Amino acid sequence: MATPTVGSATPTRTFSAHDIRTILDAMGEAILVHDGVTGALLDVNEAACVLWGRSREDILSLDIAALSCAEEPFSLAEATRLFERTRTEGTQTASWLARHRDGRQFWVEMRTSFGRIDGRERFFATVRDISRRKSAEDQLRASENTFRGILDSVHEEICVQDEAGRLLEVNRAAERLFGLPREKLLGRSPAEFAAPDLNDFQRMHEAVRQTFAGHPQFFEFWCRHADGQVFPREVSVTPGLHLGRPAAIAVLRDITERKQIEAERERAAMVLRESEERFRLILGRVPTVAVQGYTADGTIRYWNEASERLYGYAAAEALGRNLIELIIPPPMRAEVREVIRTMAETGQAVPAGELELIRKDGSTVSVLSSHAVVRTANSTPELYCLDMDLTERKRAEREHLELQQRVARTDKLESLAVLAGGVAHDFNNLLTAILGNLDLARLELGPGGSAVASIESAQAAARAAAELARQMLAFSGRSRMQLMRMDLASFVRDQLAEMRADVPPTVEVVVHSGDRPPVFLADADQIRQTVHNLVRNAIEAVQDVDQARIEISTSVLEYDAAMLELSRVERKPEPGWFVALDVVDNGSGMADETQRRMFEPFFTTRFAGRGLGLAVVMGVVRAHHGALFVRSRPGHGTSVRVLFPAARSGPEPSATPAPSSPSVAEEAAPSSSMPPTVTAPRSDRPLALLIDDDPFVRLVFTRMAPLIGLDLVAAETGEDAVRMFQPRASDFSIVILDLTLPGMSGWDCHDLLRALRPDIPVIIASGTATDGSAREFAGRKVAGVLPKPFTIEGLTQTLQAVGLRLRPR
Repeated sequence: MATPTVGSATPTRTFSAHDIRTILDAMGEAILVHDGVTGALLDVNEAACVLWGRSREDILSLDIAALSCAEEPFSLAEATRLFERTRTEGTQTASWLARHRDGRQFWVEMRTSFGRIDGRERFFATVRDISRRKSAEDQLRASENTFRGILDSVHEEICVQDEAGRLLEVNRAAERLFGLPREKLLGRSPAEFAAPDLNDFQRMHEAVRQTFAGHPQFFEFWCRHADGQVFPREVSVTPGLHLGRPAAIAVLRDITERKQIEAERERAAMVLRESEERFRLILGRVPTVAVQGYTADGTIRYWNEASERLYGYAAAEALGRNLIELIIPPPMRAEVREVIRTMAETGQAVPAGELELIRKDGSTVSVLSSHAVVRTANSTPELYCLDMDLTERKRAEREHLELQQRVARTDKLESLAVLAGGVAHDFNNLLTAILGNLDLARLELGPGGSAVASIESAQAAARAAAELARQMLAFSGRSRMQLMRMDLASFVRDQLAEMRADVPPTVEVVVHSGDRPPVFLADADQIRQTVHNLVRNAIEAVQDVDQARIEISTSVLEYDAAMLELSRVERKPEPGWFVALDVVDNGSGMADETQRRMFEPFFTTRFAGRGLGLAVVMGVVRAHHGALFVRSRPGHGTSVRVLFPAARSGPEPSATPAPSSPSVAEEAAPSSSMPPTVTAPRSDRPLALLIDDDPFVRLVFTRMAPLIGLDLVAAETGEDAVRMFQPRASDFSIVILDLTLPGMSGWDCHDLLRALRPDIPVIIASGTATDGSAREFAGRKVAGVLPKPFTIEGLTQTLQAVGLRLRPR
């Protein structure tokens, strides 16, 4: 056998295999050698053979599981874990239950170590039989268990103490009494677990001393549990022995019930004395419940602070007076007297209910009134009212109702806005056809035609209808906005100059401007509508007033969130600086009901009014993310303030391309079976592709095109337009596109046409666009916008503005 090494020791001598065998067999303790990699058993000595009653060859043919009881924690898996700990942590010691050849199980103590032999890793296990020691320990443990079993079977708490007063043993009942396990009690004095203010510690120490002198003792002990609770015990202490040494054995008996009876007798008198005072003290300090105590005839005997605050009477004023005469309204008094009489006779309180009662100042207050009847032996019944102020709850209910009404009004306005936008949408396409055909008719008749005057009158009426559609779109929020920097003061002065003819000579109009220029970003046309509508409303309000006066002012103001909460617009803007337009009149003013409905579309107090003016103002303010405030009282005039977010310094670009004339409505109209007309193309004229789903609009375009020197191909849908455009994309000079199309959307059609020919100019045939469309204008190269309705002159100007060379007839 090669030279063995263990740990890191340097070998000093070479041993033969015979020498190692001799050394192992000479050892009195069993030695097992295991492979350090596989854990396989490689060698055992003679002592191991004797210990297991097997030959060396027999043992080596087995594994560790066969040499043990083979169950956890004495299994092969546990032995493997033990070897791994030996490898990483060093020598390990463990008790192990082994199995003899005859099947007998016996206890061994195994000590494992790790080393090398000829560079090979080995585990060495030294094993010795500890069965006798285990047996002695088991017997001692059984004896202790028997002793403890006797102690634990006793219901009373038992504590064994030495002469110094330290605990030597306790039973389970004592553990429960002190609230601590046995191991945390032993070695400590019972005085540590005594209530300091209830025990005589000198008496306790003397009792222990007298017990060791041979004199049993008897005393009361107040024990403090670990959670702080205190329990009374009667303690009898007698001398005895513990493990052969003198000891004092204390038996504790529970006297809680006896002490409770004694304490109950003492408390009964105290409770009786204190109950009324406690009752009055509690009720007196309840801040939210007004309590009044009274007799069967209504005489007040109790009046707490909450009653003072609720009804306004100090306690000194109320006590001795009649409750019914003090706070009950006269119409209810007879009924209340009958209710009080019934409660006093039956002892049954009436159900709680809401009442309107009277305060000292004559005002009324809503309360939830509950009642109680207290009967005691040999006394008259005591009656109590418990009133809770419902003012805040009523206010919250009103606010909730108002919120519901505002939500309902908002929903109604949104529905009306959708309806107005849709009507204006369709109406505008019809106006396009009407005005276009009137324009064509006037051209065909010439300047001397007898019907020209009628056509011009019809055109004026159509333009008025277009203005109405434009107002409906402004209210609905679907007008296309072109934002630009504006000085509100200058703009208002210009608009008042235009309206000079509308202002009666009896009305004085005064204009004020602040020191700071009121510059903001806005759509000029919508601000024009706002100024005109507010001024016209003010003129209407002062028509029947002597010394009629209207004040119009512009300024720059800062508003915080609390101030903006008063805005009539549902969505409040962010706090900051605003450009303000104030229109104040000394007219007839408005009642609350009129103010609640003043911004509803089609609501008007004028016989001939359309009810769109203020609705348009609300739509404009909402679209500009502003705020709107109104103050008015009948006979005291009206003040309207409109806020628009002030502009930051520096130029601001327009949000969308500027139209060549005011916008009116979205492009759309009902379908028709009328087929479109296509002009015959000529090589010397530009070719336009028109995409519009309205047959009347396509017809107007088709009839106008030859007159202005334009060839036209018209498509009803985006799909048709792409099919027409694809094979001859290079022939087209321009595309005129309606955004609202069936099937493929206008923007999808735009993108496909531009993909086929990126340089093709596109004109959007629309007076307005939805918010989504307006945002998309900035990301697309739109050549221009043709507002509907339009004239031949407007169409010509729009086409020429994008560079088309027209050759009109």
